[in-house]
Amino acid sequence: MGDLLVATLPLIAGAAGWDRDALIASLESAARIVEAHGVEWACPGHGKILVGEAIQHALRKIIEEARALASITAITSARVRYVSEYAQELFEELNTVFTEILARIEQLAGKMQYVEELSAARSIREIMDSAQVTQMLSEFKNFQEGYTSGELLQVQLALKGIQIVQRLSRLIRYPQLQTICDASLLRLTGTLMSDFLYAAKGLKVEEDLRIVDLNAFAADLTNELLWRPGKNLLLDEVPDDEEGFKNYLISAFSHVPLFNSVEIVGPSTPSSLLVRMEASRLHDNIKRMLEELAKAGAKKMRLEIRDDTENPALEILVTMSQPHILSEYQVKPFRRRLEKAGARLSLQHDVSSIRLTLHFPKQPGQKP
Repeated sequence: MGDLLVATLPLIAGAAGWDRDALIASLESAARIVEAHGVEWACPGHGKILVGEAIQHALRKIIEEARALASITAITSARVRYVSEYAQELFEELNTVFTEILARIEQLAGKMQYVEELSAARSIREIMDSAQVTQMLSEFKNFQEGYTSGELLQVQLALKGIQIVQRLSRLIRYPQLQTICDASLLRLTGTLMSDFLYAAKGLKVEEDLRIVDLNAFAADLTNELLWRPGKNLLLDEVPDDEEGFKNYLISAFSHVPLFNSVEIVGPSTPSSLLVRMEASRLHDNIKRMLEELAKAGAKKMRLEIRDDTENPALEILVTMSQPHILSEYQVKPFRRRLEKAGARLSLQHDVSSIRLTLHFPKQPGQKP
């Protein structure tokens, strides 16, 4: 079977001489041969020997992947450089995100163990293999050091980044992690990796911008920042059955009080203001920026809507307890992701505050 099953991988698909239509024809021919002759064993050029139904399953999967690559861009030295730089930028953030997820798992397991919920503590620790995650992140760092020292080529670093991101994405068990991490962090982690793999394949992430009321969006974000476990819950509303009480404890213990000491003030503009955005992507990235500022000592965050004639915007004024500067290096990944979500970010610093402004194009039909 040769290299057929790796022909759609990033930085292979789109290489000089790569032909999507010829690849699909070859894969379909291989599938017909397997079907007609009852082939039971197949030996790919890479990976394990395939047996029985696994052969047709693998061929169907690669055919689907090849069909999805109609708009792929050719591999050039510039694209290899872009993927390599993107991978290095991405892994800085993945290091932070996965460290945070693993810390939340261990902290929650420790709290459940403290209240003698030992079975729950064991189950929580099994949600993600911390040693495996650490090994993968270290593996990329070693490649990065090899590239910096001149021992490895840029394309090797890019390919290693692709390989490890694919492996990391398979480790995230979303249903189990949703009980421990807020949905925003999990969505962001998944988006970070899928966006990178799309870019590595030479594909553009499809925009999903929809018309949304900016005031309602800001109000929802404010409510999430203000949320506290058990808030407004009466004592007799706490579950008294064993399973329900255990789940209540997990929900309460898993909350990370990043915003507990931050005064959050929501928007005061009541009228509707329609803009185009990808709401979940925008929400996740704004929240992530605000989390970083909360860790850096934010004491107040005020959200306001600016309804200019041609430049509607969401402004977030963050008052810091000590001087803090967001460098362009820190902001660059957020700028790129926020633009994909439909917003252009601008920043203003002064001695004690940071103003984040997200600009949106005005929608037709809005009042001047």
